[in-house]
Amino acid sequence: MSAAAPDGEGRAEATEAGARRAGVAAWSSAALLIITLSAVYGTTLHPGVGDGDSAELQTMIPLLGIAHRPGYPIEIVAGWLFQFLPIPGGVAWRVNLLMMLCGIVGAIALHFSVRRMTGSTAAGMSAALTLALSSAYWRQCLIAEVYVFYGMFLLLAVYTTVRFAAGGAARWLYLSALLLGLAVANRPPEVFVLPAFAGAWLALEARPRVRLGQLAVCVLLAVMPWFGSVGYMAWREDSRLLHARDDATLDAILYPDAKRPEARPVEARLGDAAAYSLGLLWARERAAGPAGQLAWDLDKYFWTASGLDVVAPRFTGSDAVAQQKRSELRHGVNIGLLGLLLAVGGVCCWRRFRPWVVLGGLMWVGNLGFYLWHHPADNLDFVVPGLAGLAILLGLSVAALDGRGAGVAGGGRARQQMLCGVAWLVAVLPPVFLLLANYGALDRSTPAEAAQQANARRLAAAALPQGGTIIAQYDFATVLRYMYHVEDNRPDVQIINLYATHSDEDCLRILSRMASRGGSVFLPAGELGPEEQRQLALRTPAALREVGLLQAAP
Repeated sequence: MSAAAPDGEGRAEATEAGARRAGVAAWSSAALLIITLSAVYGTTLHPGVGDGDSAELQTMIPLLGIAHRPGYPIEIVAGWLFQFLPIPGGVAWRVNLLMMLCGIVGAIALHFSVRRMTGSTAAGMSAALTLALSSAYWRQCLIAEVYVFYGMFLLLAVYTTVRFAAGGAARWLYLSALLLGLAVANRPPEVFVLPAFAGAWLALEARPRVRLGQLAVCVLLAVMPWFGSVGYMAWREDSRLLHARDDATLDAILYPDAKRPEARPVEARLGDAAAYSLGLLWARERAAGPAGQLAWDLDKYFWTASGLDVVAPRFTGSDAVAQQKRSELRHGVNIGLLGLLLAVGGVCCWRRFRPWVVLGGLMWVGNLGFYLWHHPADNLDFVVPGLAGLAILLGLSVAALDGRGAGVAGGGRARQQMLCGVAWLVAVLPPVFLLLANYGALDRSTPAEAAQQANARRLAAAALPQGGTIIAQYDFATVLRYMYHVEDNRPDVQIINLYATHSDEDCLRILSRMASRGGSVFLPAGELGPEEQRQLALRTPAALREVGLLQAAP
């Protein structure tokens, strides 16, 4: 017995030393991941205010407003708090920076998750970098958007789920419920990926026990963010507040019989806020697609995912159909062909990594189901959860090659080192391809972007008359609202936002009503025909003509 003791102590010391080395490797690779993504994202970050939905978020965050359905109150409150950090730069740039940081945190969470699933650092790094450098993910890290913000909570929930599966500690279960609740409350369609987490738990060979009381706590934690969102929107839905004032003015002109939100009963406001936060009206309006849409959605999904468009660009013609198809394909590559093949290989690792095959596979299936059900032109922006699922499967495939990480028995140290080298070689190929394919296509720090920021600043600095009104289409109106209401602090300027659904009769009615109230009314020159531009230019001061505004009234 006494002779066996030193051997036991030696094994314990070796195990402890191995654990220390594994910890150092994990944190060293995480530090490398942070440095790499900070450099890549930082050099391609958008320099300021965007347009459309991005500019809307950049406006609503400092004003504590409500964005388009489903409102995104959690992101708005987080961004509002973030702007108080002592960081130089304008509000718009700081919101962009927040998205970059969310993207990095999500990638780190995926790295640690896959590493714990497999024991392979190469697998964790490959999965994290492949997701982080995929075009749909990288693009959303560069400007104010919603996708990597809720994606961060989703990927953190993957990590806490892995920790719960490993030890059964209730705190990890509760954190998973809260993080998933935050992801779904910020963007309700992510409910499509929730079955993946339940499936992973069911696939565990030794499932941690979940008591009824713990399940009740999980339900409470999961729904708390949504109730908070509803309360926030009911509180901030007030036409007297700057963020809502101009849209309320438009509604009062077109729908004079409608009550203003603050005049409605509390229960009606809460009901409207609940429907708005769930995106129910938005889903009804956008879920029906034209014939042939399903085939086209599948086409662009797999064409962009494979990266074949980089090798043989499609729709290179100049006709309207080709241009529309090109715009819907977006720019860049998601995952890449080798990454897709590795993801398929991950499915083949069912016996070794069954719960995580289920998790990654069902995340992809659930997200693809939503993508195919809800198909506006920009639906390739919605694929971040599915890409995360594919990245998990890719990591499992890399781990199967890693002799040390995957625990391959036999063959000695030399064979394990050889397998590890092969695993690292395979691991770096998809991220390197994505970096080379996507950097130029996604770069938002270009001279053209800088010129647009300079134009926006000149526009906001122009001597617009006190109490003036600008009527513009959505993409430009959101920029104007940011520049005048946030950067220039001019709440006296009204920005009337027109959507494509507004008819010419609506536009004339709005123009007539705003003109009848007194004050000057302006239209963007770029939204008018040549003859209208010529006529209105005659009555417009030169300083405003130079920045592209034409006076329509009085």
